[in-house]
Amino acid sequence: MVFSLLSCSISNSLYDKNLSVLKNITFVSDRDRLSNIVKKSLERSFELYSDPDAPQELILGFKISYNVGSGNLTKSVNKISVSTEYSLYRRVDNTILSSGSFSRKSTTSSINSLYSIEQSERNAKERLAYAVASEIEIRLILWATENEIYSP
Repeated sequence: MVFSLLSCSISNSLYDKNLSVLKNITFVSDRDRLSNIVKKSLERSFELYSDPDAPQELILGFKISYNVGSGNLTKSVNKISVSTEYSLYRRVDNTILSSGSFSRKSTTSSINSLYSIEQSERNAKERLAYAVASEIEIRLILWATENEIYSP
């Protein structure tokens, strides 16, 4: 217990400075609803790492696509799949620093009302957008901590 408290209070300045570069990311995406949710969520998350002296300005481009389909065994369950591709690069020379792709899935249950079906799908897509933002955030934090990108 004492060790965990001590280890949390010790700060690694290089680690902190590497994370501070995440504040200087410009997000580029489509202007659809899901992309805007991801963009706003990432912007809020990276406000933590604010450092006006962070040297690089980075661009994160991402593209989200989704597919809605019904289940194989029953028509009562709809499956929604969201696929995301992203790449992080330097604004100055367009060097790609990190890139990847992943997908997330969700289901919605059978509803008789057309409005309820649309609202259920909309809610599922929104949940998936937050999951995508969380995944990108984790991947960028890992990238920043594993690479020495802050030059003193």
